[in-house]
Amino acid sequence: MLIKDFLEHYVEGYLFQDLKNMEQIKLTPGQDKGAAGYPMLASALAGMELLGYLLMPDERPFDESASNDYFTNYWNNYFVKEEARYAGLCDVFRSLIRNGLAHTALTKHGIYVTKGAGQKVLVNAAARVLRVDVSVFRNELESSYAKHVCPIVDGTAKGALTTVEKMQGKLDSMDASYQAKSGNLFAALAKTRGQFADVIPQLMHVSTTVSISTASMSKNSSLPTPPITGYSGYIEPK
Repeated sequence: MLIKDFLEHYVEGYLFQDLKNMEQIKLTPGQDKGAAGYPMLASALAGMELLGYLLMPDERPFDESASNDYFTNYWNNYFVKEEARYAGLCDVFRSLIRNGLAHTALTKHGIYVTKGAGQKVLVNAAARVLRVDVSVFRNELESSYAKHVCPIVDGTAKGALTTVEKMQGKLDSMDASYQAKSGNLFAALAKTRGQFADVIPQLMHVSTTVSISTASMSKNSSLPTPPITGYSGYIEPK
């Protein structure tokens, strides 16, 4: 997949549109929880890590263990350019917010998350408190992408740290890594289960019940064939 198509489909499409739709979630009368603030923040921060990887200026292959480097790259070299208030806050956001939400669905001590308050990020280091509004943060992320990433892709950026060609190489490397990992895990699953056709209808949103062996699957099968390579995205029910 071309990097331009990938960004349009998965960043501008799924990521930013998901954030836009989550922005519309409001509390119903009597509720004080459930406005999707945490999911918005978690998605935005995960998107930063993805972009940070694609924008790495070196030619090292994709490495899941280097996620901190990827996040830091986007934060310091692209996000802070859009909003200087975030300078020096990379480790706080990564460790106390991003890692907390990704691994335990919680932010860590001292973090307060609002939605729709319209306030810029506020920090009181002495009191060990940081407050971030997800609506503002979402807009700042999208603005940083539009101003500092899109020009690299369309070739109009001046003094950029990377090139669209390097970004393409990064995408290809990540794709190959994910394909290999997926292939290995599904191969192991096939060995341990013997047959796994029973999970395919669930994955593909097929409502009818079928039971066939792996060996009987063919081009003529009535089951939709799951993607073997590339990025599948969301599979919509028909």
